[in-house]
Amino acid sequence: MNVLLCSLSDSLNNPSRLHAAIVHMPIAIALLGFVLVVALALTRGRSSTLRTIALVLYLLGAVSGFMAGRSGEAAEDFSTQRTTLSAEADATLEKHEDMGKKAWLFLAGSMLAVGLTAINRPVWRGTFVVIALVVSLSAAGWVTLTGHLGGELVYEHGIGVPASTNNIPATTQPAS
Repeated sequence: MNVLLCSLSDSLNNPSRLHAAIVHMPIAIALLGFVLVVALALTRGRSSTLRTIALVLYLLGAVSGFMAGRSGEAAEDFSTQRTTLSAEADATLEKHEDMGKKAWLFLAGSMLAVGLTAINRPVWRGTFVVIALVVSLSAAGWVTLTGHLGGELVYEHGIGVPASTNNIPATTQPAS
C-alpha cells in the first residue's frame, strides 16, 4: 500500500506524469460523446435521457480538457528545462500546445449544441441535432488529433519520458 501511495505522490508531483494521466479523460469523452450524439440523432433529438447524459459528459470533457491544457503547460516547462528539443519535436510541441488550448472549447461547443436539441419545435430540434452531430464530430477529431500529436511527442521524441536502459532496441541489447 505504501508503494502505491509513493507512486501516486510521485505522479502528482511530476507535471509530465500528471498531464499523461489527465489527457485520457477528454479523449475518451470526445469519442464517447460523439457516439451518444449519434444515438440522440437516431431518436431525432427526443431522448431526454441521452441528451442529459451527453450534456454531463461534455461538461466533464470541457473541464478535464481545460485541466489537461493547464497540466500540459506545466509539463512543457518541466520537460524543456531538462532537454533541448530538435526542430521537429519543437514544431510538434507547438502544434500540440496550440490545439490543446482549444480542445476544451470544442467539448464545450458540443455541450451547447446538444443542449439546443432540447428546443421543443421539430424544425429547430432537427436543425440542432444536425449541428450537434457536426460539432461533436469536430470535437472528436480535434481532440483525437491533439492526442496523436502528444503521442508523437512521447513515443517518437521521448518528451516527458525519463532515460532508461530498457529503451535500447532489441537488436542491440546484450544476450542474457
